[in-house]
Amino acid sequence: MMRPLILLLVCFFSSQAIAKVRTIEMDSNDMKVITLAMGRSTVLQFADSPKKIVSGNSNYFNIEFTGNDVTIQPLSTVTSNLFIYSGHRRFGFILRVCRCNTYDDLVKIYWKAPFSRKAKPKSTSKFNPVSFDVGDMKVFLNKIFYHKFNDVYVVDGSLILPKSASNPKPEQFWATRAGKNLTVLDVVFSDETKFKKYRNYKFRMFLKLERPVDFTFRASFKGKKGYRTVLRRSYQ
Repeated sequence: MMRPLILLLVCFFSSQAIAKVRTIEMDSNDMKVITLAMGRSTVLQFADSPKKIVSGNSNYFNIEFTGNDVTIQPLSTVTSNLFIYSGHRRFGFILRVCRCNTYDDLVKIYWKAPFSRKAKPKSTSKFNPVSFDVGDMKVFLNKIFYHKFNDVYVVDGSLILPKSASNPKPEQFWATRAGKNLTVLDVVFSDETKFKKYRNYKFRMFLKLERPVDFTFRASFKGKKGYRTVLRRSYQ
């Protein structure tokens, strides 16, 4: 009796579509794959409002946009390409309708920020990399700059952890000022790089600020917390 019940539960859960939320960075040379599912809608969320949409097979997809969001619902299993124009930016996608269990529910899209860019054209200041420890993890803040198109401040950094760490990434990154949390839109991690004794990750935090301010960058890892204060003059 128990075995048929287990098989029934396995079949039930394996038949359920698993939604996925992810963040991607793009430029005009990218074509990103968006995985769709029949009977489901997928939302592409942009930092700026889309102005024009061009679909290779518009008859097989229901595509609408409102505000900064583009919603896509497949009407068939046809694969197509899709181009979305926002101002003078062009985003390219490949729409793939999958019969698998995992599909894209929400995709947050940012214009790719160069890794070597000053905060503002008139600024002559440079951010000096700093680091701090959180237990066995070392956090490096390598660069902070303003990304005009996305209207966000970007914190580029990296992590070094022991190879033996059971949890390879921090539980949380956040930023505070005067005891209050600042608005963190997203934190994106790169793929892991393995060394002989350590693991290394790069990360990118998208921080919403009205203007450059002093703030405290915080991280938690394996129940321990650490922080580093960042002065506005170091990145404005």
